[in-house]
Amino acid sequence: MTTQQPEIVGHRGAAAVEPENTILSFRRGVAEGSQWLECDVHLSADGRDVIIHDATLDRTAQEDSPLRTGAVADLTRAQLDRVLVGKGEHIPTLSQVLDAAVREDGTRVPLLVEIKAPAAVDLVIEILQEHFDEAAWQDPAGAPACMLSFHEEPLRRTAELAPQIPLMRTTTATSPSGGSPAVSCRSLMWACGSPMPARATSSGPPSSVRR
Repeated sequence: MTTQQPEIVGHRGAAAVEPENTILSFRRGVAEGSQWLECDVHLSADGRDVIIHDATLDRTAQEDSPLRTGAVADLTRAQLDRVLVGKGEHIPTLSQVLDAAVREDGTRVPLLVEIKAPAAVDLVIEILQEHFDEAAWQDPAGAPACMLSFHEEPLRRTAELAPQIPLMRTTTATSPSGGSPAVSCRSLMWACGSPMPARATSSGPPSSVRR
């Protein structure tokens, strides 16, 4: 019997050692050997993509940031570009994260793109399609990105507009044994075409992955 080894996900980059969801953090995740990276996407007031976990700036903005509070959805991208989120880092765009998700040898680290704001899904699809040609999605095992969300609608929308993009559903549910996320191995392999990331443990029926 062979045991499938989990893959290592750089959750919000290398968030334990660098400011989360920053280019510095994603580059550190790549350098430390992450097999996947994960980022979160919100939408600004003027319809631009914003790589940040929370719906507000309050937790992650550093003390001397020119702008330290407010809802992401109420601020324009120009306003958000002024925000400092640790070590002088700014809030990146999805394209910047994709550009950072490359190893020194030129190979790509696939990106788990979590849709926090359902309204951002069309823009994320557009960015992924502009960044990668159709050939990049031919083999699900080598897909450069996977779309995931707690919300069903962004996943349905992606399946409708861009069926080539792999999908994953996130959840806060745990396995019957307690503690571990409940995940369907078969469903995740179908969705993302490769062994599941480390934060997803194969242990039960729901086809989801815990945040």
